[in-house]
Parts: sequence; structure tokens; C-alpha cells
Amino acid sequence: MHSNYLKYFVGLSFAAVLVLPTYLYLSVGPQFRGLIIENTEKEAVRISTHLVSMFRLDEKEEIGRDVQAMMTKHDKNLREEFQIEKIKLFLASGEIIFSSNQKDIGVINQKSYFKDVVAKGQNFTKLVEKDHKTAEGRVVKVDVLEIYVPIIRDKEFIGAFEIYYDISKAKDRLDTLLGQVYFVLSLISGTLLLALFVIFDRASKSIAERKEADEEREKLIKELQGALKEIKALQGIIPICSFCKQIRDDKGYWQQVDHYIGEHSEAQFSHSVCPKCMKEHYSEFSEDE
Repeated sequence: MHSNYLKYFVGLSFAAVLVLPTYLYLSVGPQFRGLIIENTEKEAVRISTHLVSMFRLDEKEEIGRDVQAMMTKHDKNLREEFQIEKIKLFLASGEIIFSSNQKDIGVINQKSYFKDVVAKGQNFTKLVEKDHKTAEGRVVKVDVLEIYVPIIRDKEFIGAFEIYYDISKAKDRLDTLLGQVYFVLSLISGTLLLALFVIFDRASKSIAERKEADEEREKLIKELQGALKEIKALQGIIPICSFCKQIRDDKGYWQQVDHYIGEHSEAQFSHSVCPKCMKEHYSEFSEDE
């Protein structure tokens, strides 16, 4: 019974030690990455609001070509100030009116996410890992967050900013930190598992030794009980004749001493003749004569 409880305890401890690193890997890590994305998206919204105010886009009937020249002028400073990789400005039609990469200007975004999400006033964010394609089909050499922020005036969609954040450093720092946590946690878990196995091994041996000792004790007790059953002890007052030395048993019969003792004990008699009786009864064989 104790052995079973010990096995259950070790099993539960083993499961607990494994669950924590697994939970950290499957839950905590993605949550931290999600937090980076969420904060970066909020920062993109703040930058978009700043640009709308800076270029007075909310005061225009529609975003015109004049904005292109102003954004081209401030593009480098904006990217350095806000530490962003690239900026794009879209018209409501999806046409790119400005981009940090001049080759993008004039291209029309006809993707479903732009029409069904951004054009309806919702942010759209995509995490693009190194050497993968962005939503527009461009292969990036760093880890990038691609964020679309709609420009709304009087509840009407008039355009959108697309802001690219290089999150390689933040992602690397997070991966390094999580790697260190995984390593330390795995080391602790391994140590705990080793300790559990040692404890289990010692406890198992102790239980086995105790069980063996109990079995030996039970065996000895049975042997003693068996021996006690075989032993017939003579005790109490035994009536014996003063002359012939016969003994009266419990039923009132008189018996020879040797017969009585033989019945009430394990003793056996080997008959012989003492020197006195030898002289008295067998004088012819007596050594004295």
C-alpha cells in the first residue's frame, strides 16, 4: 500500500515537473510575443495619429498628391525618429500614394484584408518572420511587423497608413530570455526529477527491507507458536506416593514417574540402574564384590 502511494506521488511530481516547462513553452512564450505585437500595434496607431495631424489629412476632403511631396521630405526623419523600417500611405481605393520605397507608388492593394478589414476601419497586423513574405508579397530579411492603420474622417474611410516595424532585436531578446528561462527551468526540473528518483529508490529499498523484516518476524512468530504447541510443561503441585513414588494423574490413576513425565512433556527416558540399586538387587554383579 505504501509503495503504491509512493508511486502515485512520484508520478504526480514527475507530471508537475514536466507541465511547467511545457506550459511556459506553449503558453507564456506566445503571450510574450503577443504582448510585443499588441504594444507595437498601439505604437503604430500613435504614429498614424501623429502623421494625420502633422500633414492635416483629417482636414482634407480627400488625400491628394500634395501629401506625397511632404511625406517624401520627412520620410527619413520619421523613420529614424520612430524607429520604423518603412511607411506607406494608401488612398481609399487601395492605391499607394506614398512609400519609403518609390517603386511601390501607384500599386493598388486589392487584397481581401485591405477591403474587408482595413477599409472597414479596423487595424490589420501581420507578423512576418525573416525570409518570409509580407502581406504584399515582399520577402523580408528581418523579422517585421506589418501594420495597417485606417484613416477615418467623420466615420468615413479616406485612406490608410502601412507601417513596418523591424522587431528583430526585440524578438531576439525575447527568445534569448525565454531560452535562458527554459534552460534554468529544465535544469531545476531535471534536478528535481533526479531527487525524486533517488528518494523513490531509497524508499522502495526501505519498504522492501521492512517487508522482508516483517516476513522474517512473522515466520519466527509462527515457529515459536509451533514450538509452544509442542512443548508440554509440568507445573503446579504433583501428587506422588511417599513410598513407591508413583504419581496420581488428573483422572485419579497412579502411574510410574517415567510414564507420567513422558505423557506430560517431550522428555524420553533411558532406563539404567544406579550403584545403590545394583548392590541391593544385583549384588552378584556389583563392583564392590
